[in-house]
Amino acid sequence: MTRTYLASCLFVILNGAKRSEESLFRRFLKEWRKGFEMPRNASKPKMKLKTHRGARKRFKVTATGKILRGHTAKRHFTGLKASGRMRKLKKLTTVSHADAASIRQMLPYG
Repeated sequence: MTRTYLASCLFVILNGAKRSEESLFRRFLKEWRKGFEMPRNASKPKMKLKTHRGARKRFKVTATGKILRGHTAKRHFTGLKASGRMRKLKKLTTVSHADAASIRQMLPYG
């Protein structure tokens, strides 16, 4: 959008915008917050973020945004562990709050 268009939007807003011009006001605010920067070059699109492949295999993000992980100590010496303990180890558990931020960074698209 050009500066003249933004100026005309501002003029309409300052002179008492009607309800029908509310969308115009929203568009104006959107452009104003962006500033008057140059548009991004179409030949250089924004790069996609890569998912960490190890994190993708180990963690699952639920629909509510929680991160689930599997339990450890399930591979060796299973005969020594009680069956109730082994049953509990099969289930997934949530990741601690301290580790959640770093895992979310590795899984940018959930």
